[in-house]
Amino acid sequence: MTDAQVIRHRQLDEEDELDADYPDEYHVLGEAPVQLDKSFASAIIVDNLPVVGKEKFDKLLGVVTKIYSQIPGGAIVEVFMPTDEKGQTKGYAFVEFSTVEAARNAVQQTNGYKLDRAHIFRVNFFEDFQVYDKVTDAFQPIEMPAYKPKENLWWWLIEEPGQARDQYALRYSDMTEIFWNEGKKKAETHFRKKDMTETYVTWSPHGTYLGTFHRQGVILWGTEKWDKVMRFQHPGVKLLDFSPRENYLVTFSTQLAQNDNPKDPQGVIIWDVHTGLKKRGFVGSKEMTWPTFKWSHDEKYFARLSADTISVYETPSMQLLDKKSFKLPGVKDFQWSPSNNVIACYIPGQELGDKPARVMLIEIPSRNVLRSHNLFKVISAGDYLCVKVERKATKKTTTTGFELYRMREKDVPLEAVDVKGKVEAFAWEPKGDRFAVIHSTEERGSRNDISFYTTKGPETHVITTNYHLPTGGKVALLKVLEKRQANHVFWSPKGHLAVLAGFGPGGNGLLEFYNVDDLESMRTDQHSMASELQWDPSGRFVATSSTYWAHPQSDNGYVIWSFHGKRLANATKDKFFQFLWRPRPPTLLSKEKQRDIEKNLRQYAVKYRKQDLARRKVAWEAFVAKRRQERDAWHTSRQQRAAERDAEKAARAKLRGGVTSDDEEIWDEVEEEVEELLEEEVEVIDY
Repeated sequence: MTDAQVIRHRQLDEEDELDADYPDEYHVLGEAPVQLDKSFASAIIVDNLPVVGKEKFDKLLGVVTKIYSQIPGGAIVEVFMPTDEKGQTKGYAFVEFSTVEAARNAVQQTNGYKLDRAHIFRVNFFEDFQVYDKVTDAFQPIEMPAYKPKENLWWWLIEEPGQARDQYALRYSDMTEIFWNEGKKKAETHFRKKDMTETYVTWSPHGTYLGTFHRQGVILWGTEKWDKVMRFQHPGVKLLDFSPRENYLVTFSTQLAQNDNPKDPQGVIIWDVHTGLKKRGFVGSKEMTWPTFKWSHDEKYFARLSADTISVYETPSMQLLDKKSFKLPGVKDFQWSPSNNVIACYIPGQELGDKPARVMLIEIPSRNVLRSHNLFKVISAGDYLCVKVERKATKKTTTTGFELYRMREKDVPLEAVDVKGKVEAFAWEPKGDRFAVIHSTEERGSRNDISFYTTKGPETHVITTNYHLPTGGKVALLKVLEKRQANHVFWSPKGHLAVLAGFGPGGNGLLEFYNVDDLESMRTDQHSMASELQWDPSGRFVATSSTYWAHPQSDNGYVIWSFHGKRLANATKDKFFQFLWRPRPPTLLSKEKQRDIEKNLRQYAVKYRKQDLARRKVAWEAFVAKRRQERDAWHTSRQQRAAERDAEKAARAKLRGGVTSDDEEIWDEVEEEVEELLEEEVEVIDY
């Protein structure tokens, strides 16, 4: 028995003695004596604390008290740390709260709390130890409940071989619909529900869940029947964001952020998607940017930006990395590398002065600065980091350049590309080594030039009218498309192809489907008033949409195109809000297997072409069978009506005065007009 148990048992013995001395007036007045709460439901045990001597006892006690004084739901009653005969702590402590709710919150929020590298809290309810102490030595077989398989949340990926259809969600008026996409004019409806959300919907990064918004919080939907998978109670929620691997959900409530309590913040909450439990709360404000957190690619860390500070937190503890933030005076933006735990920070310089802008590459968790470079915004890909650099050549002219950092090479070397004019857009090829730049000059007016580059070009000196690359550079200009009415570049998720789009007053929905491999335009078309464009996950289809939010006075809807620009389907909806392709999870195939598939793509193409033809044959045979069934049903119905007509022949002849012929040609048609006086009224008029 521990020291704490001895103390508790001693207290209970004294209370039992007092119970025996209650005066008889309780019974005289008909009142029951006050019953003391003898349970330990509001007490917890914190294990794996540092073992310290008398000289550090008060400091450790203060640290533990401070941690648990921040737990919401109730106050601390007592913190007790047992010691041995030498006054040295035993590595655990008992914490009692005023409420059971506070004890429950303490177990949920601090189990796994990282005090330092060697001490991670293990927190349990005190009553759990009492349960374990009463376990008998005799074996008692456990009755296992019947196995109930869980619904497959990735069910939509397991279709018949070779079909590989994607889904998309529509949000319009008060309806939410989900369709199968087959590139046809009429899509197959899979699910529809009225008032499924109060505002909008959003997919999780891998397409596992569909999130909807409600007054009391967020609901995640999934499974083939679209069941409610998880609920998160957060009144007034307006925004949500998933972590890259869908393990965590971040929600923001404008309602609770108005008077947020720093000791128990409710404005921004991070949730565990699988359990629905709150992991940690942060103070929120209407002025903050969204998403307020940026996640590392592996979800081990997440970070946020504040004044002159970047704070990096660890998962699953949700605690500040090394208990301190990065102090970076003047920092305005940062990004995580898509494939490494490296942060790129941007610190702007002074337009009037000698202080240049700066980019820093910081490795996490070591905090090592991989490179710091002075320059006068940050666009990231996994193998490369591109920094936009703007310099004032004169008071009226500005030159724009890009500094390309090769993240995989030793010492992170960089190359520079100079562009004359204003850069309107920049986009990396998702799976490749190319990037596109849209830039304009005063001579071009409202039209822009679009340049395609490769980072694996020949090591030669490249000079053009508007571009200059240093000798020995590996960045090479592929092609410049001049005088295009485009202000956005949308790469296919598989690379190789891109759509050049002109949105807004200057573009009016012009679209150019471009093959970057062959450097040629495949087709141009237009979706007037379009404001959004999305590639489907396979890279085979493109969707453009004109939404009610952007154009409330116009007809809104969407168009689905093939990858080479053929219009396949379109629809107009009343109060059309959203078109969202359902994302796919990352492939489980190894890189070697993927390369093997690309190498033998023609063989796979023949295989899947046969499957497509077989499916079309089955669909055609089903269509023909249906038409034959309808034809046979019509003939059967006609024969039944003819039999009924023959059976009524005698009755018809009787009505015709004994004439048995049904031939209408032997009859003369006579029309007679009959006038009948219905009412007559006489009115005398005075002259």
